[in-house]
Amino acid sequence: MVLAYLLRQPGCAAAVVRHALGLHRSTLSTLLDRLEHKGLIRRPRSSYDGRRLEIDLTAAGRIAAGIAEGVIQEIEAELAEFTSPTHRRGAEAVFAACIAMTRPGEAFYR
Repeated sequence: MVLAYLLRQPGCAAAVVRHALGLHRSTLSTLLDRLEHKGLIRRPRSSYDGRRLEIDLTAAGRIAAGIAEGVIQEIEAELAEFTSPTHRRGAEAVFAACIAMTRPGEAFYR
């Protein structure tokens, strides 16, 4: 999911990725370290704010992200064959609630 997100949002900060995907700071940090070690991302300092690290996919990372995106689309299409739009909306609401529950300070609607 991280690679697929970075494919759509290149050069974003880790906090943006963490918030968008609902990941804990330490979880994302570990994932990013592993992705960087594998040569799939790089984290250069921002040209306008030297304190900020921007996350960019490498060429290998773009290939891996494209594969991941394709797998995600296949899974979504397969799920769509077996569920109604109403059930999918319900499942999305449950997943959103689960993510919201993990984010301290954010509203959670029951």
